[in-house]
Amino acid sequence: AGKMTRASSIRKHPALRPGRRAMRWQCPDISRRSGLALWRKAMEKVSGPLPLPKLLAPLPRPVQRTERRKGSRPRILMIASGLQHDGAPLSHMELALGLATKEVEIVVLSPTDGPLRNQYRAAGIPIAVRPELTCSTSVPAWYERDVRQLSQLLEAERGDLVFASTIDAHAAIDAANMAGIPSIWNIRESEPWRRRLADRHVTIARRALACLAYPQSLIFVATASQLAWQRFRPGGQMRVIFNAASPSLVGDDATTYHQRIRDEVGLKPSEIFLISVGTMCERKGQIDFARALNRIAPNTLAQIRVAFVGRSEGRYEERIRNELADRVVPRTTFCGEVDCASRYIGAADILVNTSRSEAFPRTFIEAAALDTAIIATRIDGTFERLLNDDSALLYAPAQIQSLCASIERLVAEPALRARLTKQARRIIVTSWTHQEMLDEYFEEISGALEEQVLP
Repeated sequence: AGKMTRASSIRKHPALRPGRRAMRWQCPDISRRSGLALWRKAMEKVSGPLPLPKLLAPLPRPVQRTERRKGSRPRILMIASGLQHDGAPLSHMELALGLATKEVEIVVLSPTDGPLRNQYRAAGIPIAVRPELTCSTSVPAWYERDVRQLSQLLEAERGDLVFASTIDAHAAIDAANMAGIPSIWNIRESEPWRRRLADRHVTIARRALACLAYPQSLIFVATASQLAWQRFRPGGQMRVIFNAASPSLVGDDATTYHQRIRDEVGLKPSEIFLISVGTMCERKGQIDFARALNRIAPNTLAQIRVAFVGRSEGRYEERIRNELADRVVPRTTFCGEVDCASRYIGAADILVNTSRSEAFPRTFIEAAALDTAIIATRIDGTFERLLNDDSALLYAPAQIQSLCASIERLVAEPALRARLTKQARRIIVTSWTHQEMLDEYFEEISGALEEQVLP
């Protein structure tokens, strides 16, 4: 067929062309199912992951349960998404440190290594990097083999409960069910399920959807997250527990690092510091920030300095750099991945969040605790806790002119920045404490364990 470089070329290939009905294939040597799989695979090479079919039924396993002997100290296997300085791993670590003060034994397992390993060790929490936690996403037979091996690992760890973080941990939930170990799943994503699981083989995605029915409890960090996934767990135990600012963050002396970071970025005392924090990628949409900066009035641009903090997925940082106008480039710094992003947020005057999809970013909690004003997209869990023109300035995703206007307004009005930060602290930090969050998580853990206790 030759080299195919365009979607139109693929659609015209005789082995891939659908008939007049969407699911009828003209090539007699390819079955309906294999033809559809081949078409999806070819299209994804051109356009990236395609959304999953709208009507995708879960592929469940029999639910297994073992019982724990009364009187033993519960051993909680907390499955982290990784050990990098990202929002989900950091929140998972703070939760593990808090739960370790309760009457349970905490053991943390992670599929990959990273700098947070040393922080777990310093806190006295056992931590192990287990590559077995990463299961195949592309070949169903390999996935089944990987999950069986993972179930044996969980059995060997003698866990009384598996606590897994993020939707990508579905294999751990699947393996826990296979091993008969109760589980709790802490889901932190609010993207539509068809797109969030689109990088998986359809059969593996069906397994992932079935896993939503296995845990004793699903815990979401925002109502938007619950709404995105609840159709696959009708009538089951679900709960929304908002993230809270950790005591270390609330008690942090940001002034210690304030001037050092501002010097690193090259700020003058009178300049306003704007910051974007997070992995640079399509979902986070930082390119909108660059486009808004290009439209800023010259007198406003002269008053600001901008920093992008976070690693880049693929060539996304290069795209942002190429987007910046020549007059904006000298006022912009790319800091890459840093050990403690909250230090940079504390040194900034304004945090800009351009995400297309977020449950509730950790950076909002850090900004609220460190008195940094917030500009953010009005999406998902953001407006569950933040109000426009009260605790933040919110705008519709990809509306560049609205983002530009919000930046110019906050730069020009220091009294508005002060009012927004005061309200954000009250709503996010003061009215919902870290201890209250821990108590609700422990209540869910205790309930799941009680179901498994023998007399």
